[in-house]
Amino acid sequence: MIYKLRLLFSLLFILAMAPDSVFSQNTLVRGTLTNPGLTKMISIEVNEKFLTNENINYESNILEDGSFAFAVQVNKPQFAVLHYARNTALVYLEPNDTLYVDSDANSFQYSLQFSGKGGPNNKMLAKYLKQNPREMDPFAIIQYRKGSYYYRVSPKKDEWMNGMNPSQFNAKMDMRKEKAFSEIDFYHANNPGKLSNQFREFITTEIIYDWAYHKLLYCDVYKNKYGITDAQFSFLEEIPLNNEMIGNFWYREYLRAYFSYQFTKSGRTDNSFLAQYDEASKVLNGLSLSYFQSEMIVNGFRSKEPKAMQGRYWDFVKQNPYPYFEDKVISTYSKVMKYAEGAIAPYFDLKDMQGRQIKLEDFKGHPVYLNFWASWCRPCMKKMNAMRPFQQELEREGVVFLNISLDQNESTWKQTIQSNNFTGVHILAPENIKSDVVRSYEVSVLPQYFIINKQGAFAKKPTSADPGIITESLKWLSKN
Repeated sequence: MIYKLRLLFSLLFILAMAPDSVFSQNTLVRGTLTNPGLTKMISIEVNEKFLTNENINYESNILEDGSFAFAVQVNKPQFAVLHYARNTALVYLEPNDTLYVDSDANSFQYSLQFSGKGGPNNKMLAKYLKQNPREMDPFAIIQYRKGSYYYRVSPKKDEWMNGMNPSQFNAKMDMRKEKAFSEIDFYHANNPGKLSNQFREFITTEIIYDWAYHKLLYCDVYKNKYGITDAQFSFLEEIPLNNEMIGNFWYREYLRAYFSYQFTKSGRTDNSFLAQYDEASKVLNGLSLSYFQSEMIVNGFRSKEPKAMQGRYWDFVKQNPYPYFEDKVISTYSKVMKYAEGAIAPYFDLKDMQGRQIKLEDFKGHPVYLNFWASWCRPCMKKMNAMRPFQQELEREGVVFLNISLDQNESTWKQTIQSNNFTGVHILAPENIKSDVVRSYEVSVLPQYFIINKQGAFAKKPTSADPGIITESLKWLSKN
């Protein structure tokens, strides 16, 4: 089939690459923006989460002549996102590249012009994206959970899936794939030597794994509705699992979806991330293997059973040949261990409703239910009300309910507590989300809670947020 032939070219290209080629190089992105108006700043965002767990944002002032420039660190060929005002546009970057971008601020993403070494690649990309647009609004993405994995799909493709039977959907995706390949071939034939080898490999990967990912999503999510059999998943056997283009989003998502699907299909009930780590170790190699293992370690540490991944973590740190993946798992491990059972809870000294200084150490000798909340957070209010029937009994047993509010308005905070008759100790985090205590506990979502034992160290969090289960954990701590 056509994608097998294309991936044969890909594998030959990959085998020619030495391991040292993965180290990052700077890529120059320059451009001119006409009619910039009042907004004098432009930025470019590079997704490094798959390597280092971070998104890196570069900013540039727009000078009086409309010019701007970035020196962007690029580890692997990938898409980056240009942001201007409320406008966004995808561009393709590869290590040691040079790209010139010109546009009119009044029609930013529709008037982009590309030149420089990376110009032809991005001209072809613009043609491809016109036929295959990418959803740029993360809040518009629709998710389907299957096993330990969340499939992500754009509203348009979700509409296709909801309205098409398997034959119709497969025909739609096949036609879309073949048309994309035809466009690439036509452009290359008429512009010989213009597209870089890395871009041709990248766009081939984009087309193939976009196709494979959405077919897997459709079959997995709609198998009961349409009676999809195991035989209809046979296309999975034709898709190579090893591909060094890990900068490609759809390839990475396909790997994660594939191994999650295989784990769920097996009927196993052991630790999902650990099992996927081991299974991938049998069939993946090189960058693909290191990427996937690092993902499973990170997800495993963030799960309800982080200790299960410790053995694989130490194996990975010893054996992984790519430094950036090491940074990724070590930083995650450090954060998890910071809040792991037995780690000392961060110190804080804040004021309560009467203006008295409250320190965490004041409650040594008592288990503490530390609750981060805010009056504007409906789930917070719901959870506090759900804990209310258990609170009085727990307080009699010595448990302290210590509530830290992220409210911006002190009067609203006090009024909410009084009107709801919330008991326990209540303190306010100054500067709310920018407060030191919020940073110390890395509270990024509300509600959030921690259980601290009599010695001032973190206790193990229950595997369920059910108030009854949390209560049992607190009761045990009060007696031990």
